[in-house]
Amino acid sequence: MLEIDISTLIFSIVTFVLLVVLLRRFLYKPVLSMLDQRRQAVNEALDQAERTHLEAKQADIRLQEQIAATRVEADRILAEAKAKAEENAAEVLRQAKSNAERISAQAAADIELERERALASVREQAADLALLAAEKALSSPLTDSQQQALLDSFVEQVGKGSC
Repeated sequence: MLEIDISTLIFSIVTFVLLVVLLRRFLYKPVLSMLDQRRQAVNEALDQAERTHLEAKQADIRLQEQIAATRVEADRILAEAKAKAEENAAEVLRQAKSNAERISAQAAADIELERERALASVREQAADLALLAAEKALSSPLTDSQQQALLDSFVEQVGKGSC
């Protein structure tokens, strides 16, 4: 049957215990230490990833706020530009109306002046013709005082429009 040799058994137990102690000291502790370092590195990487994620969210929020502020500013600038353009258009229109009125008034004044000149010329020519006709009718030349009286009478009648 099987015989158990005590010396071999003790040697085996001592060797086993020695092997366990050596493995624990030189293999188990370094492996546990390495696993702890690895766990710590993974935790730090996860923490860093979380911080980076939060920073990215905050940066996105800031970017959205800046975009909104930029849109508000752009809308304000567009509104100001539109108001300025409308104001400029109204001013140009006012100036154009003013220029048109001034030109129209000047043209009316020029027309009235030319009308007065034409009437004066017609009156003068009519007076000369009337004097000439009166001289021919009387067949004798009129004196200066007679010419002046006849001319004044004719101009007065032409001025009243009764001629």
